[in-house]
Amino acid sequence: MARRADRQPLFGIDAVRVESDGTIETSYAVTEEAMAHEPTAFVCSNDLAAIGVIFPPLTTATSPRAELGRRAWTLLQASINGEPLAEYTTLLKAPLQKRQSTGPAPTP
Repeated sequence: MARRADRQPLFGIDAVRVESDGTIETSYAVTEEAMAHEPTAFVCSNDLAAIGVIFPPLTTATSPRAELGRRAWTLLQASINGEPLAEYTTLLKAPLQKRQSTGPAPTP
């Protein structure tokens, strides 16, 4: 469900934070509200939310799906074989795909 857009600090930068249910329709609605704050970028949680932003082709981080699948399969095999699974965090590279939505920040 959409929530009001509001300005707040995020990771040390001035940000406009909005939430949606991740659908195209809701993301479109909160984008219209966020535009009143004159944002210079959007960060979306998924592709459907990004589509709702409706801007030029968006810059995105590419998910390494093949590597995620390989690692999931390895963990599944270990689980099936009765091997203990320790909790861990793995960082994978997610290359930035620069598209038309990337450019210099406006000067004040």
